[in-house]
Amino acid sequence: IAICHTGGYVAGAFADGSMVGASIGMLARHHGRSALHSHVTGLVADVRGTGLGRQIKLHQRAWAIEHDLASITWTFDPLVRRNAWFNIAVLGATIDEYLPSFYGTMDDAINAGDESDRLLAAWDLDDTRPTHGTRDVDHHDTRGTRGPGRGCRQPGRRRGHRHRGRHARRPAARPEARAGLPYRRGL
Repeated sequence: IAICHTGGYVAGAFADGSMVGASIGMLARHHGRSALHSHVTGLVADVRGTGLGRQIKLHQRAWAIEHDLASITWTFDPLVRRNAWFNIAVLGATIDEYLPSFYGTMDDAINAGDESDRLLAAWDLDDTRPTHGTRDVDHHDTRGTRGPGRGCRQPGRRRGHRHRGRHARRPAARPEARAGLPYRRGL
């Protein structure tokens, strides 16, 4: 709620009345310019590999452009191969920094026993070079995704399990996305 109230990015994707993906980001500075720092973006296991994660990130990109931000940054675990591939090869992000032990020791169910080293990924929104993930993007209206009482809903937390280097299975049916997140077959 606080991130949404202060002008940050909050979005969710829904299928059959259930939240299947979400993303939140805070207003930030990157290389001295206005930016969005995407703190968390995630999907439930059943919709991984469907293109919905890319649609959420592209929605986030369109929102940041609409709000005159220069870039989007986020961190990810460099040892989770599917995330590295998605961020670099699919989205076309650049790696700006290696952050050793970024979160310190974490004892939660997902990270217990792992180091918290991260890479800082960045999307320069002024960059006009097309990337694999952003080619032919419809920059749709994102006005309903932020502000108190407008699309601000605290999603329930789900515990997940990290699979290093494994591809998630595709669901039998493709989800429908709502809350301003279009889902198009083939993306």
